[in-house]
Amino acid sequence: MGYLEVDSYQKIIEIVGKINSIENKFQYDKFIEGISNPNDITTITFVNAHAINLLYKNTQFFQALDESTFVLRDGVGIEILMKSLKFRPGLNMNGTDFIPELISNILNRKSLAIYVSANLSGEARANQALA
Repeated sequence: MGYLEVDSYQKIIEIVGKINSIENKFQYDKFIEGISNPNDITTITFVNAHAINLLYKNTQFFQALDESTFVLRDGVGIEILMKSLKFRPGLNMNGTDFIPELISNILNRKSLAIYVSANLSGEARANQALA
């Protein structure tokens, strides 16, 4: 098994360090309220284990993550990585509870618009084309 190059490892450390660690319900509620009332364009990116694997191969992907307003943890793989690197993982911020609550809060503010983008893998694109 090969080892990551130093630059790749540093990119991973940088993005993991950028993950917004929401530790409890109070912080979660304040975060939802804050991002539901942005002062400017806000980019929220969810990072899972697959994203970390892509990170060291794709400079543009690294830049997109690095330029995001908020980077949120998605899944137990990132929780394990964060703990192993001595970062506090906080709550898992993607899934069935967070995203619908965020969208509901944003939609309650009539002056805001939502743009959603997803990075589909080749397999997902192929399955979508068959549907």
